[in-house]
Amino acid sequence: MQACLLLGMHIAASAQSVAPNYVNPQKIEYQFDQRKLVKPSLSKMKADSFYQVYIHKINLNLYKVSINTADSTTSKALQMPTMTGLDLDGITKAIAGIKPASTSGIVNATVREGFNGSLGYSAHNQVINKVRSLSDSMQYYKKNLNSFLGRLTTIKNRIDDLFLNVYKYQLNQQQLHPTIGINPYSYATALEDVKKVRDSITNLQVEITTSQKKYAIFETNYKDEIAQNVGLTASDKAIIDSYTKMLTGCADAQTAITADKVMALLGGMINVENNASMEYQSLPFQFKKDQATVTITIEPRKPEYGLGTFKQDLVFPLQHRSYAAVGVSFYGATLHDEPYSIVGTPSRDSIHYAVKAEKTTKAEVGITTLLRLGTKFSDSSAAGAHFSIGPGISIASTIKPRLLTGIGFSFGEKHMFTFDVGAIFGYVDRLSSAVDMAKNNFTVKPDNVMISKLSGGVFGAIGYLYRF
Repeated sequence: MQACLLLGMHIAASAQSVAPNYVNPQKIEYQFDQRKLVKPSLSKMKADSFYQVYIHKINLNLYKVSINTADSTTSKALQMPTMTGLDLDGITKAIAGIKPASTSGIVNATVREGFNGSLGYSAHNQVINKVRSLSDSMQYYKKNLNSFLGRLTTIKNRIDDLFLNVYKYQLNQQQLHPTIGINPYSYATALEDVKKVRDSITNLQVEITTSQKKYAIFETNYKDEIAQNVGLTASDKAIIDSYTKMLTGCADAQTAITADKVMALLGGMINVENNASMEYQSLPFQFKKDQATVTITIEPRKPEYGLGTFKQDLVFPLQHRSYAAVGVSFYGATLHDEPYSIVGTPSRDSIHYAVKAEKTTKAEVGITTLLRLGTKFSDSSAAGAHFSIGPGISIASTIKPRLLTGIGFSFGEKHMFTFDVGAIFGYVDRLSSAVDMAKNNFTVKPDNVMISKLSGGVFGAIGYLYRF
């Protein structure tokens, strides 16, 4: 009897709701690449418990996830930034116009002037040497300008490579299953590249400006000599134009990677890296009712992606393993009355009375209403075990109340067939101890030889239970 009560208490305890787990919410998990619900655990949900939605192998750069029509992510579709191109053709053409001055033309002109008496041969030679010296100096500046052009071209290529690497990175992330190399390009790498390019532009600007100032001093010092020679004049104009265009090219390079442009360029990479785990995890939701519906919608972030939309309604808990309900049963028990009759035997002058035991079945049947607290053996099992307790009444000429408690088994989902066994308690009729069955001879008929006693027995019951 004690074993039955202990087992019943254990079953009842396991069937009760536990406090909600705030630290480890239950998981609803999807494997998106397989379109499969991998770990629902929906049947274990209890009122006030918490749960989270996990979606594995999903590219959140392509899809947005909504739960109950509320967008649960803040990232946006990837935007490809545009790059301001650097036109270096004008600089190249300007530098090409810096040509050595023709000394043959200078000699012929000087000779003619000498013959006219304007110059002597000595002065003529000085003019030729001066022109050659000025032309060599201009070729030096042209060499510097070509060096600057090469460095500016390298900067242009580095900017192109920077944008290309970012494009490649983002295009890779727009695949359903992005590939990640051993040393993947990243936001940190791109930011470091931007810093290096900006430093290179700044350094080049300083050098070009310094060289431009030196040439301005040179050009001022020999302004008259340059003006007297067509070749020197043309080269001077080309040098000045080259410096101007070179600085304009540096400014254009800086414009291509301004702070705003870098923000637009690398901002998308940050979103990509934030979603690199290919995992979606919702905030914990609290299950407050007997049944809840969770609508999960997965849709493309942009229509032009050409991807499908997925939507599923989850209703949970589909079925509680535990149950608590009241049902009616018919029972049979060893608890019973002991009937006795008083029999009178006439004699010559009197009647003698005796108490006689009746031969009856030592059992009783009745109806009971049992409260059952139990649980199914598994999420998919229709069979379960429970603890039961409740009142009952015997079906006899004299109806008597009973108290039944025990354990039992159930079979079914909503409509369940039950079988219970346990202890039954109640008052039964017993022969009074005042009656001495050894003598059992009365000259006066006894008024009442029966008394009521509290007794116990065992019962077995079958019944029906509806599980809400």
